[in-house]
Amino acid sequence: MSTMRLVNDELEINPPNWESALHFLDTFTYLESEFGLVDLASTGMFDLSHPVTEQALDLPKNLRAIRQKASLSKLVLRWIAENKETLGDYPQASQPQ
Repeated sequence: MSTMRLVNDELEINPPNWESALHFLDTFTYLESEFGLVDLASTGMFDLSHPVTEQALDLPKNLRAIRQKASLSKLVLRWIAENKETLGDYPQASQPQ
């Protein structure tokens, strides 16, 4: 059994396969909401020094989420690289007919 370790927990991919590995990678690289708030804050339309605005946007939380997801994505990629022989054949893209 191949086990991917994330921080202090273990994320078991059993049986190991590309679909599950790519699912985890897709999950950890989904950053649209975090980057959306950063983009919104950078428009200059908001008074970022106002406490209510600062609390609503919570930029430090979004930046932490981006860093954590990037770190998790690196772990998934490293796990894939180290366990690619146990994952079997990479799924082939279906050919258009």
